[in-house]
Amino acid sequence: MKAIIRDPPLLYIAGLMGVTGGLAIVLAHNVWSGGALPIMVTLFGWISLIKGILLLVLSPETESRVFIVGLRYEQHPNLYAAFMLLLGAYLTYAGFSSTTRSQNKTRLVFVPQGSAVVTGIGNRTMRNVLCTHTA
Repeated sequence: MKAIIRDPPLLYIAGLMGVTGGLAIVLAHNVWSGGALPIMVTLFGWISLIKGILLLVLSPETESRVFIVGLRYEQHPNLYAAFMLLLGAYLTYAGFSSTTRSQNKTRLVFVPQGSAVVTGIGNRTMRNVLCTHTA
């Protein structure tokens, strides 16, 4: 961990990756209801975004005080690793076993005025929002 903080280009790249990933999650999945899984994903996105911004803005000395000394990372690296492994395993399992969001989809369909739309997607529930477009 100290080697990363001593290398400013690597720190900058880590900050950019954190901001990019966190911002993508926050923009695509900012859900604060619906159970523990959606809230955990949203929290992960916000934490990643904030940590990425801090990596870009703070000096390496301040980052060392915040992330290594403040969080006591060097004293308990196995605890942090085990927590992240369990969290990743839970999110992976829950993400692949969840079927509620994938079966109820809304699709936006643009059709010319006076045309008919027929859809058949097997046993999935599909709601069509019809918008007529006049040229």
